[in-house]
Amino acid sequence: CSAVLFLVHICLALTSISPIVLLVAQGLAAATYVTAIGPIASMVVPREGPGTAFGVMLSLQNFLYAIFPLVVGVIHELSRDRFIPNVEIFFSFCGFLGTLAGIMLYCDDLLNGGECNRPIG
Repeated sequence: CSAVLFLVHICLALTSISPIVLLVAQGLAAATYVTAIGPIASMVVPREGPGTAFGVMLSLQNFLYAIFPLVVGVIHELSRDRFIPNVEIFFSFCGFLGTLAGIMLYCDDLLNGGECNRPIG
């Protein structure tokens, strides 16, 4: 999901590909992420802790929802009121970090028994 977001934002920043196609891809990647992240928390925390895990995840998400518009505003202002390409490059960087984090979590999961990748049932 984050790799798709990385590519979408790079394309928005540096190419003339139709934004409609890119934004549809962005929406599909975001929807996939939302449906995948919830079940993972309940799989990797102890049986007594899913409520706390979801609370921490939601708190972090809300914190980032509050901070990112401020960061985007600063980048936009420093870019002489131009949104593209600098803000899109920032979002691309975030997608790149998300991709790296996903790869690291995948490798860690493989080393620790593959709990996140086991079939359900």
